[in-house]
Amino acid sequence: MAAKNKLLWIVFVVPFFTLALVSSSRGQEGAESCITCHEFEGGKLALPVIEWRSSTHQIEGVTCSACHGGNPDIPLGDLSKLSSKELRALADAAMYDTDDFVARPVKEAQFELCANCHEESVNTYRNSLMGEAYLKDKGGPSCTKCHGAHYNVIPEVPKVCKDCHTDVTGYDQISAMNVTEQTIDELYQIRTHMALSKVQGEQVKIFPKELESFQIGFITIGIIFLLLVLAVILYYILERRE
Repeated sequence: MAAKNKLLWIVFVVPFFTLALVSSSRGQEGAESCITCHEFEGGKLALPVIEWRSSTHQIEGVTCSACHGGNPDIPLGDLSKLSSKELRALADAAMYDTDDFVARPVKEAQFELCANCHEESVNTYRNSLMGEAYLKDKGGPSCTKCHGAHYNVIPEVPKVCKDCHTDVTGYDQISAMNVTEQTIDELYQIRTHMALSKVQGEQVKIFPKELESFQIGFITIGIIFLLLVLAVILYYILERRE
């Protein structure tokens, strides 16, 4: 009975797992061909891969072809043994010999690309003042300007806004993805309130914030003692005049 089970394992199970591993390794090799070649080239060509690693897209399994198109399944072989002409032929086959390769998607093409995974966010931004400004070349930032092209992250507001704006006061209290006329009014009200609070706080502030309560007590006692000394001195001066 044990021999029969062993025979079934060898005949059915082992070939199944072997086939699965081979298929998996082939799929990984194809998906990694762009990455392998760029890393081999080094320098500026390797920078996108370096930035992509540990990014949100890399963690979620989004590779080069998902955004740039092209053919990521080009067999590479041993790149170190290829001439520059042969490397160029591989690059052309992966990119420019295909119909869907896009080196740097911009404007509406970028919006459509990002909307494949972030449709709601893209539609919101497209209809905002900044999104419209980007499409019309009037200074609005693209998706990759704030989120990064390869090392994509959730931008830290208002820190990221300082790349384009000098004064970012109140930016952390508005929706950066949905800037409208109403948002501008809200920002004005926020800044006005902050300015008034600051002025009112300076008017009533007697001691610096960094002073503890016991320090304030000592200072108060010191002031009272000084006033008493001055009162005594003034008393003696007036007494002598009489």
